[in-house]
Amino acid sequence: MCSKIVLPVLGIPLFAYGFMILLGFLAASFLCAREAARRGLPKDRVIDFAVFVVLAGIVGARVLHVVWFWEESFARAPWWSVFAVWEGGLIFYGGLITALPVGMWYLRRHRLPVLRTLDTCAPFVPVGMAFGRLGCWFNGCCFGRRCQDFLPEFLTRFPPGSPAHAAQETLGLCAADERALPLHPVQLYDGAHSLALFLLLWWMLRSKPADGVVTGLLLALYGAWRFAIEGLRGDHRLSATGLTLSQNVSVAVFAVGVAGVVFAVRAARARAGKDGSPQAV
Repeated sequence: MCSKIVLPVLGIPLFAYGFMILLGFLAASFLCAREAARRGLPKDRVIDFAVFVVLAGIVGARVLHVVWFWEESFARAPWWSVFAVWEGGLIFYGGLITALPVGMWYLRRHRLPVLRTLDTCAPFVPVGMAFGRLGCWFNGCCFGRRCQDFLPEFLTRFPPGSPAHAAQETLGLCAADERALPLHPVQLYDGAHSLALFLLLWWMLRSKPADGVVTGLLLALYGAWRFAIEGLRGDHRLSATGLTLSQNVSVAVFAVGVAGVVFAVRAARARAGKDGSPQAV
């Protein structure tokens, strides 16, 4: 694992975290564009929508990270470290908070069907998230709690220079020149869940559910998973509620997702009852 690789030909430093974020965006956008064309949506508009949403999401995710970890990571660091996104430091829910209003603005401005477009893109959000979590693992951030050494060393023991190692070194748990003690590779757990979620949502989309169901499922299933996996995270402090920041938000995201699915199904059944068409679920 290493957070920075220097390209042998050009001598350009390539940060693994930022590179994986870029790959995730490209992969998710490509798949989303294909699905948009299949569902009769303007492909170019959907790609532009993805760009606006991702840029807004990165800003929001970085702002929330900086605010939440100000004392630990930024208060005594150079001012420009606030903008060093390529080195890691994004909180997904911060991105969700800013991406949603920007996305809604774009869809309404260009008169795209809101729920249909969101459902088209929803299965591919976890694709980008999976790449992002792999970047976290390479970088050694978003690390887990201590675990028994039941997995290969390269999966669980982060090298010097990584955030996970720095945290343990500060506590006197490891020496400066040796790998950190074994930690749960929650980044990889999260990435595997994201891929499974992608497959489930893609299958659901192909079954032609009511508009809004796939998006609601994304929110509900991710919210429930994130609440659970936070219990294995070792890099977050608890909030006033006794939960981590992401667990607090996960409760709301899960509730919104469940409500969205229920609303979408009921709305589809109501429309079917009026015009006599088959009910979409």
